[in-house]
Amino acid sequence: MTRTQAIVFDMDGVLIDSEELHAHAKRIAFAHAGIALSDADLCSYVGQSDAVMIDEIGARYGLTDGQRSTVLNEKTRIYEQEEQGIKIVPGAIEFVRWAAQHYRLALATSATPRNRMTTLNRLGLANLFEVAADLGDVSEPKPSPEIYLTVTSRLALQPSQCLVVEDSHFLLSRVCRRSARTPEGLPKTRTRCASRFPWTRSQLRLVPSACPRNPP
Repeated sequence: MTRTQAIVFDMDGVLIDSEELHAHAKRIAFAHAGIALSDADLCSYVGQSDAVMIDEIGARYGLTDGQRSTVLNEKTRIYEQEEQGIKIVPGAIEFVRWAAQHYRLALATSATPRNRMTTLNRLGLANLFEVAADLGDVSEPKPSPEIYLTVTSRLALQPSQCLVVEDSHFLLSRVCRRSARTPEGLPKTRTRCASRFPWTRSQLRLVPSACPRNPP
């Protein structure tokens, strides 16, 4: 079995408990456009970029490009206005600092470059991530495996030498399906839920694999 050389962290839902604010901002922005988002709408896009979600749902409801752009701008404005209230996942900072003593670290997030830098600076962890990739580094956002392959390439490691930590089983099942069509494969994956339990050093051993053997 290949030994894990690096851990690739997601950010939202793994290091910061931001999903509630993201959902709140999206609900308001879409409501201003006359669309009431369902819980299913929100859950199905956890871990994906705002632009992808707003484009796809906007198209479903017949919003013009201009209207979708307005929704995206409004969502961004609300999020940035209220982001200081976002809670840090309990144990996240301590866990990352511990992990940095044992593994090489990378970040692979669907956040914008601005949100990534703001969050890492707030957490005081920016210098611990050897590689950090965000929405500005890829042509296809999650669930495309591109961002994971980008960070493993920058680390000069094989995907099998890396462990990805995400908070969404649904997202990772879609990533796993798409990665099956790429020759590089996908790093090993683990999931954790920010709202259910804090980080501890034993999480790498306790959390289950997120890639089903036969993804739906």
